[in-house]
Amino acid sequence: MQNNNNGTSLFLSKILLTVTLGMIIGGCASSTQPKVQQQEQKQAIHQAMRQQQKLQRVPKEQKPYKAMGEQKATPQLLKEMEQEAKKVQGVENARVSIREKDVYVTLDLKPNVTAAEARKIEHHVIDALHKKSKRYDFHVTSYDGHHS
Repeated sequence: MQNNNNGTSLFLSKILLTVTLGMIIGGCASSTQPKVQQQEQKQAIHQAMRQQQKLQRVPKEQKPYKAMGEQKATPQLLKEMEQEAKKVQGVENARVSIREKDVYVTLDLKPNVTAAEARKIEHHVIDALHKKSKRYDFHVTSYDGHHS
């Protein structure tokens, strides 16, 4: 009977040793893989959240075209803005250039325009262009002064 107990305890100790080794080896391997995956997922989520927060901080009408998914300014758009500026009374000619969300307009005013009238004309040009496209910041210059 004692011999049977020794055999059983030896058998149980071998099983216990096998299970323990299996848990150590198997437990370590399975726990590191999910941790790495979880870390990568957290980094991706944090990066997406930071990008979303950056976009939310910029007012909608001031977001650059890239953030809004719009195309870059075309020669046609520049020509349309020049024509719109020329429609304003007192403007003889206009030149337009665009850099990201900023539109720079240079005006040639009709002769005999006072400085005060030039400021009014510049404001009218900004209003007319802003009605056409609200996504840009307009900066207008004439030979009689500067307004932005």
